[in-house]
Amino acid sequence: MFNHLFAISTNTFREVIRQPVYGIILLTAGAAIVFSPSIAMFSMMEDVKIVQDMGLATILLAGLFMAVFSASTALRKEVEHHTAATVLSKPVGRGTFLIAKYLGILCCLTVACGIWILLLSFAVRMKGTDEMAHSMDVPILLAESLPFLVAVFVALFLNYFQNKPFVSVAVLVGTFLYLFAFLVTGFIGRHGEFIPFGQNMSTGILMAGCLVFFAVTVLAALALALSTRLQVVSTILVCLGFLFAGLVSDYVFGRFVGEHGWARIAYALTPNLQAFWMADILAGGKAVPVPYLGWALGYAALYQMGILGLATLLFEQREVT
Repeated sequence: MFNHLFAISTNTFREVIRQPVYGIILLTAGAAIVFSPSIAMFSMMEDVKIVQDMGLATILLAGLFMAVFSASTALRKEVEHHTAATVLSKPVGRGTFLIAKYLGILCCLTVACGIWILLLSFAVRMKGTDEMAHSMDVPILLAESLPFLVAVFVALFLNYFQNKPFVSVAVLVGTFLYLFAFLVTGFIGRHGEFIPFGQNMSTGILMAGCLVFFAVTVLAALALALSTRLQVVSTILVCLGFLFAGLVSDYVFGRFVGEHGWARIAYALTPNLQAFWMADILAGGKAVPVPYLGWALGYAALYQMGILGLATLLFEQREVT
């Protein structure tokens, strides 16, 4: 079973990250995060807050669209092209097949959200002090641009001479380079001086980004479940509605829990995605407690298991031959 899980999830990861739409979403959201400090410069003393809000919102929405298209590539297309029937004709259960697909999608989202969170930490550092108004953070500019340029060059070189897929090579190379750039710039100050690691960076934005990633994983599980039955556009619309309901569940359902039975049921079934949104906490200068990160991870994992259980039931009744 574990061999089947590993083989199918690895193949899913490779198939998804080589899709052009994956690269387009990754690049578009990354560019929006990188250039958000330029937009925030027109605000009135709210630079950091705007960069944080824009960055976290970009990760959430881009993660949703990436989850939907990844689920479509990983499951629906295989069902429609009858390649899933070939795999299921072997000793592989449908539940194992579906979970392996989700694990592959989860790896793809981890790579993308990891890059976006690192870029957001760079953007917040760019707007982190009043000194930014009078000087440029050259190390961060290099950390944002050099990994991208090197990844594109390596991908073009390998694509031309060895026929390697451009998008997947660029994504994987860029992931390692951005992580390396994050570690290096953690020791380098705005003017190139050596500083204690992380002195000029916000650990709060990293934790807030992780919480948004947890919300994206819940949406990814829903997208995979819907992909067993619905087309891409329908899946996007349902996921957007699910996202909106999750963000307003406290206001719409939570305040009526003590008065109405329907509110208790709706509040229990609808995930409280507001629990993963820490932008207001960061704006108030407060830190996200580390234990809260673990609680949020468990909360997201429980919802994912529930949704994947429903997805398995739907997939068991789906004709794939």
